[in-house]
Amino acid sequence: MSKRKGQVRMSEIEFDDDSSHEESSQIILIPDPNYSGDNDSGSDDENYNDFPCTSYKKVYQDYSANLTKLEAEHEYNWVDGEKNCKDQIENETLLSDSQKKMIVQSTPVQLFESFFSDEIKNYISTATKENNFELSRSDLDIFIGILIFSCFNKRKSQLDYWSTDPFLSANVVSSVMSRNRFESIKAHIKYSKASDNNPNDKGWRVRSLINLFQKNILQFGYFQTAMSIDEMMIKSYAKTSLKQFIRGKPIRFGLKLWGLCTSNGYLLGWDLYCGKNQIETNVLMKCALGSRVVMNLLKDFLHNTTPRKINLYHVYFDNYFTCFDLILHLRNIGLRATGTIRNDRVKIKNEICKKAERGTFAVKNDKNSQINYITVMDSKPVSIASTAAGVNPILPIKRYSSKEHEKKEIQFPHAFHIYNKYMGGVDTHDAHCNNLLPSIRSKKWTWVVFTRLIQASITNSVVIYNTASTGNKKSTKEFALDIAKHYLANREKEITQTNVSKRVEKQSKCSSCPIKTYKFCKGCNAYVCKTCFPNKH
Repeated sequence: MSKRKGQVRMSEIEFDDDSSHEESSQIILIPDPNYSGDNDSGSDDENYNDFPCTSYKKVYQDYSANLTKLEAEHEYNWVDGEKNCKDQIENETLLSDSQKKMIVQSTPVQLFESFFSDEIKNYISTATKENNFELSRSDLDIFIGILIFSCFNKRKSQLDYWSTDPFLSANVVSSVMSRNRFESIKAHIKYSKASDNNPNDKGWRVRSLINLFQKNILQFGYFQTAMSIDEMMIKSYAKTSLKQFIRGKPIRFGLKLWGLCTSNGYLLGWDLYCGKNQIETNVLMKCALGSRVVMNLLKDFLHNTTPRKINLYHVYFDNYFTCFDLILHLRNIGLRATGTIRNDRVKIKNEICKKAERGTFAVKNDKNSQINYITVMDSKPVSIASTAAGVNPILPIKRYSSKEHEKKEIQFPHAFHIYNKYMGGVDTHDAHCNNLLPSIRSKKWTWVVFTRLIQASITNSVVIYNTASTGNKKSTKEFALDIAKHYLANREKEITQTNVSKRVEKQSKCSSCPIKTYKFCKGCNAYVCKTCFPNKH
């Protein structure tokens, strides 16, 4: 990145590209004392500072519960025209060569267990034991293997996997675990300990698992520069106050999750929605819900990313979250953002005739910031706010023409192109998880969170493998089948070896002495060792 005049005296500060420690994130960037404040070209476009003035840790200390706006003192001055954004918007992969090599050389099971780790499994086993039920690690692995197996071998009833009818049964399942044992585990498995009880958190029964999983998914860092934030729904009809209803959605009833993903569907952060007053109860209580969700999901990223590196990233969200106050605040921290915005959140609107042709647009920008506000006529007027892109370069988008009964290319502003290109990461992740939906279900709301952990672990394994691999890509189905085979085949092999060892042990006992070398005597109908055989016969 080229240095802009008067921005930073780079010779006085040494940045460590690999450092994400507190010392690096608290560097204060010193402006050039000889700089007058005017740029070389005389344009306002160069006034935007690519580096924040201070670290997010310092900014976070200034948040309070009474803060109603993130940038309450900012005065907007909207003028016609766009603010030029000269930086090229691309999605860069920041994985190192050693990380790529390690990922490609890992098996699907190893990648899966790096997310659904031993720590999570041990926690579930311990929590279940505290609730007076013995659940060994071996049985838990088989239980998980059966759930993954049921994603691709569906039955009308859970009992059909153990049916005596060969047209219904699944020998792969019945040979590794009995029906009664499976049902006992399903009925008694727990995901929390007594010490986890928190009356202020409605999701405390799964909070520890969510936190453990959050730590695992960040083991590769924020390895792509394009990130998106959106909501996810897990289908559930459980009787709980956490259940949400959203009219017009593919999943109308269920638990709502907030997700932060890369553009190709890797989950970087998530949280269970427990009500509008449950998010970051100590700060930002009076801010808009969408702003609180975004800042909560980005908190770890902003805390652990150096000010120099934050400028490499750009984040996208839809009109549920977007407001100018949030876009401006992220810009001041150093993070570029783009999102569609609702008309009722805009005081000075872009006026477009309702009968205007598709592709007609109007644009304004705030002179006191880097925000572009663009409205374009599609099937209806759509508005977008961005500090990452503007109108130029204008590029074609294919839209169906009802008059000509075919798709035609229509020129759209650049901000809409990058939004369409990078916004769908959460939807991609959600689609992968829905393809891995187990046919074995439960009425408990904690069950759907547990199964979503398994689904998200497989999805992240597939995405990170395909990102690091330069050869043939693998599908979600291939990964899931390999994981199920590993957990179920290992148990089947263990059972076989145990049965063989018991049979040999039984046959190798001499009827007269403990010597294991034996010979079968038909007259005695017993095994007799070679020492005793001549004496008795």
